[in-house]
Amino acid sequence: MKQKQFDFKRVFPCFFLTLTLLTVPAFAVDAYVFPEKNCKGCGAAGVLDESRSYAPTCTNQGYALYEKCSCGVRFTATKLPALGHDQSETPVGATEPTCERPSYASYACIRCGQIVGGAEVGDPLGHDFRVSFHMPPTTYAPGYTIYLCNRCNLTERENIPQLPEPEPPSGVSMELSALLQTMTEVFSMACEWMEAVCFTVASHPILLLGVVIGFIGTGAGLFQRLLNL
Repeated sequence: MKQKQFDFKRVFPCFFLTLTLLTVPAFAVDAYVFPEKNCKGCGAAGVLDESRSYAPTCTNQGYALYEKCSCGVRFTATKLPALGHDQSETPVGATEPTCERPSYASYACIRCGQIVGGAEVGDPLGHDFRVSFHMPPTTYAPGYTIYLCNRCNLTERENIPQLPEPEPPSGVSMELSALLQTMTEVFSMACEWMEAVCFTVASHPILLLGVVIGFIGTGAGLFQRLLNL
């Protein structure tokens, strides 16, 4: 005779369901009141089987199982919908605002303590920029300024347009500029000529003596003419 093999696929679901029904009631909500289930046969109020019933939570549904009635009708299990979170009115904490992000307050469920909501309670601080580097513009290249935030170290760059080329001078201004340039060149040449003459005279003592005697004679002659007037 062929021996029957143990069918694990059929036994495991039953074992898992029995283990769940026995352990879940330990996590039931104390404040929850189970509804009464009436017998379909005689209308008598059902007797709750507390060993196999468990209350719903904020996120999970519950089950209410009832014992067999005296009239012979077995009560069926009743699914109890999840309660949902009950948010508190007082915040449990708040985040500090940053340069770009506002401050948020967190609210928890009064039953399970899970964070279930948040609200904006403050404005962002905004960036506190200071000038980190400045390159002035010229007629050859544009400039720029680098700004650095004192709080979050964010950098921003502001470009400065290149300076325009200077306008050419008018006709009168050009003539005056040419005259001034000519006078400057003539004065420079005269200075160079006087420097050369002074160097030559100073390097020849006899020539220097002659120049001095000439100046003295010229001065004496002019003085004599003044006396004769």
